[in-house]
Amino acid sequence: MQAQTFYTALSDKDLADGHSKAVVIRGKRLMVVRLKGRLLAVENRCSHMGVPLADGALKNGQLVCPWHEARFCATSGDHQAGPGFCGLEKFPVRVSEGRIEVALKASDVEPHPLMGKRAAASFRIPSSTPADTAAV
Repeated sequence: MQAQTFYTALSDKDLADGHSKAVVIRGKRLMVVRLKGRLLAVENRCSHMGVPLADGALKNGQLVCPWHEARFCATSGDHQAGPGFCGLEKFPVRVSEGRIEVALKASDVEPHPLMGKRAAASFRIPSSTPADTAAV
């Protein structure tokens, strides 16, 4: 099992019960949902066409896709109705020191754009021209 690291998603006070918020953590697009005091963090895309679920609605305990109305349980991420190939990918979530944190594995995280790149210092020595070598 890969090690997981918790990352801050948002402040605990910024997510009221019965609401959801889209967040991006280290390049991963997620949605955090709070329903009846329970927190769920899922990938912010429908399993049918990849549409951002945060653009849809949270109705009757279900996340509803805005395009074709696929429905997913807001507390488990399970596919419940409509088009959709599977449940939503879930991520561990916790509240710590007033922050909602989501755990990602190293394989979930986009590397920093400069990771693995070496700084390339280049400079050019101008070549001699006839004017440079002319006798004074």
